[in-house]
Formats: sequence, C-alpha cells, structure tokens
Amino acid sequence: MALSKTVASITPAGIVTWRIKDISRPDDAYCAFLPPRDGKLTIQTLGVADSLGRVKNHAFQVTASAKVPIVRTQASMLDLLGTLGRVETAHAITLEDGEAYESALVTASPAAGFKWKMVSDPSLDSDWYLEIQADRKYNATQIASIWAETPVATGTPNASDTLYAMRAIAVTDIAPAGISLIEIGTSYASDMSFIRNGRFTAELLTTQDDLGRSHGYAIKCDYEAEFMEGSVGTAWVDLPSLAQTANETRITFANGSIFTGSTALGFSFSAEHGQDANDIQFIKVSGSGIVLTSAWAGLWS
Repeated sequence: MALSKTVASITPAGIVTWRIKDISRPDDAYCAFLPPRDGKLTIQTLGVADSLGRVKNHAFQVTASAKVPIVRTQASMLDLLGTLGRVETAHAITLEDGEAYESALVTASPAAGFKWKMVSDPSLDSDWYLEIQADRKYNATQIASIWAETPVATGTPNASDTLYAMRAIAVTDIAPAGISLIEIGTSYASDMSFIRNGRFTAELLTTQDDLGRSHGYAIKCDYEAEFMEGSVGTAWVDLPSLAQTANETRITFANGSIFTGSTALGFSFSAEHGQDANDIQFIKVSGSGIVLTSAWAGLWS
C-alpha cells in the first residue's frame, strides 16, 4: 500500500451514519440510529516487544464510539436496549469520507461487540442520549477486509427482524433530558417534584470474549437529584424511615417517559445547608441497582 502525499487526500474525520442489525437471528436489514455526534473510530496495533524493545505487531483493535439521541417512542428505542444487550450485532459505520467499517465483511465471524450507556443529564438544556460503542480485535488477514469504499446496502426490512421497530425512529421524536418527579417509599407514597440537577444513567454491563467483543449481561441504573425542600426539618419526618426501607422508586422524566423501578434501586440522601444565603436548603437523593436485560423493557412506560 502506498500512502498518499497530496493535499487532496486530507479529509475530515467523523461518523455520518451508524447502522446495526441482529445477526444471531439473523435480521434481513440494518436499522440506523439517529445521526451521531462526537463520533470516533480508532484502529490500534496490538504487539509485544522483543528483547531489544522493538514492538512486533500481531493483531489490531478496532473501537468505534458515538453519542446518538434517544427518542421518546418506547417500542422503537427504550424497549430495544435490553434486547441489544442479549444479541450478536453487526455494525456498518460510515465515515465522513464515504468509506465504511463493516464488521460483517469478516464472514467467518461477522459480529462486533456492543455496549451502551443511557444518559439524562441534567435538564432540558440537553437531550436524552445514548453513548454507544462497538469493539472487535482482528488478525492481520482480517483487518484488510473490514473496509468498504461503498457502504453496504441496508437490505429489505422484515417485520420479524429483531430490531425492526427501530425503523420508526425520527428526528421529531428526540427527547429532552431532565427529571420532573421522583416517587419513593412503599407504594411510591413520598414524592419530590421540585427538582434540580436531576441525573439518570443506565449502563449495559459487559464482559469481553477472546476476540475483544463486549457482550452484555445486566444493566446498572443510577439516579441522583437535589430536592428543593423549603424546610429540611419538615422533610425529616419521612427521611429516616425511607432510609431504612426497601423503597419502591418511580421516576418521571421531563419528556413524559416513566421508569418504574419497583424495589430494584436503593436509596440514599444527604440534607444540605450550605453556602450561607447564596444557595437554598436542599436534600440530595440518590439510588442505584442492577437489573437483568430481560427485565428492562418492563420497567418503562
């Protein structure tokens, strides 16, 4: 291979489209996430140094990552996140210069690893988004096969495809971040509706196989918020008992989606009286827990 030495060969970086399909079924067609941002793809040599400190490369690590908006339509995005933690996926990632990384071009082992993290942080100033990552290690023969000058065709969608519902996502359904209500306690008896700095994350927990592919096995959920309680003394009537109860937790987001965690999340708090009169009294609440990927879709409405 000859490296180009012309100004015309200088091209912008970035990821234009990210398409995915289930190959364990297999799906007939790829489905696309909404347009990504902060996209990055790297190819890193893997090698071992000899006795003179000279690295001898034997394999390559490919990692792609980006942020993509989440839509409020439950069936076409939220429900599928649990599924994406349980199936093998092929990825077709098109770069700004028109070339594409396509894991399925290595036909003997077409899947790449996949992981995701949902982020709502912290208000309507931002959107609800996913941090997504695909990863895979290749040997010297395979690495030359993963690039396509022309992106692969999407294929003909089939209603029985695992990810078929993703085809319904649209820019008009992009959801804002922010939490409008947190309900905790037995039967969600205690509610907190004046909230600031509300954050919620859910992350697919993964482990890697020997081919460097991340596989999901559970989902870790975390939330925190500052409840703008006017009198911490008044709130103190409920807080000690809540701190020692297997609380049920329900979180309503600013976009209308509702996470009903039942007793899946723990509960902690701290009562804050700080910064003199430059700030307000507030109660910082937080909770976390791990749920099965198979239970994920049932937590949302």
